[in-house]
Amino acid sequence: MDEEEIKQKLFLDPDGFFDFLETRKIDISGLKSLDLLRLFIRERYKELFKQENFEAAEAIFWLSYFAERELRESILFVETQLGKNPDEIDARLDEMTFGKKIIFIQKNYNPEGKSDKYIEALRVIKNLRNDVAHGRIENLKYGRYSLADIRGQMKLTIDLMNGALNK
Repeated sequence: MDEEEIKQKLFLDPDGFFDFLETRKIDISGLKSLDLLRLFIRERYKELFKQENFEAAEAIFWLSYFAERELRESILFVETQLGKNPDEIDARLDEMTFGKKIIFIQKNYNPEGKSDKYIEALRVIKNLRNDVAHGRIENLKYGRYSLADIRGQMKLTIDLMNGALNK
């Protein structure tokens, strides 16, 4: 099988290609070290993506994971303390986007519309996540720091955690 046949088989039927490799005991796990997704992005958008961009995007991914997880658990805790069925609350939370969860806590737990550092930090994280998803890599900053810089990551995380402590 030559390079063109391999490429054709892979692109026409990836699962069939992987099965083909397996039946011949060909291990492709070593390809993981190529970090293919970064490689594709780096090759396709050479002018935009440098290591710093990947580090900032990765920081936003993990920080948004943390924030959404904490937000979900907080809502679930409060609502079950109010006597609501945890399974029903969990199902409702599954249907809510991150933005809708932020609106929910603002509406239900901060009805006076006061400035709330926790909600502000959550919105910043939501907006940064959207910047990553929409390719606005140049916006991955917090305050005066890039989010590839540990200072930017720490500042945003600390602001989120300090805001949560006031709840």
